[in-house]
Amino acid sequence: MGRPRSLGIGALLVLTLARGPLGCSTAGPADCGESARSHGGHRVVACLGDSNTHQPEQTGWCELLGQQDGPLRFLNYGFPGGVVVPSTPRFAVLDAAYWLDRALALAPPSLVILAFGTNDLRSGKSPAEVVEGYRKLKLRSEQTGARVLIALTPPMKPKTIDKSAEVVELNELLREAFPGEIVDFYTGFDLATDLTPDGIHFTEAGQRKRAAAVSEALARRPL
Repeated sequence: MGRPRSLGIGALLVLTLARGPLGCSTAGPADCGESARSHGGHRVVACLGDSNTHQPEQTGWCELLGQQDGPLRFLNYGFPGGVVVPSTPRFAVLDAAYWLDRALALAPPSLVILAFGTNDLRSGKSPAEVVEGYRKLKLRSEQTGARVLIALTPPMKPKTIDKSAEVVELNELLREAFPGEIVDFYTGFDLATDLTPDGIHFTEAGQRKRAAAVSEALARRPL
């Protein structure tokens, strides 16, 4: 079962989403009940992340999961440069909260998957700040009745400043803060084959591993 690819990469829909809330109210479960979360008999999973979730030239992990038959409908709300820790108001479109609000309004999800951290660390945010950002997004999602999975920050080997130590620290904090709610986007990735030459973005092989990691997390705790 596929999903409209334009939700993740279509410039027209991005502009539509940016105009304001769509769909049912996001005030809480009373306004967005389970019946509203069902699209054609499928429960909605909202994929939020940065450019490793939104890659227009590539079939990403969210798209791969959406191609599988099953009761879940995967919708991609990734945005290049996305961050968990809010940016300046001028660049609010980069904030995870910006896209989370639109996901909750457009097609109220049963599950929200949050996959950020890379841009936060590269912009100088501390691992502790990133964890706190995730806490706020998780609470916001759960107030509408959605479950949340939080992805570990992926490995990276950029040609510029290397934040590998911070990635390890952040992932340790995430495991401690959100036990049983983790998607492992860190373990088992080959820097030579799963990352592109820039050392930050994933190849299609890496995206397949990310999709498999989500499937494993869902198998441990099905919707």
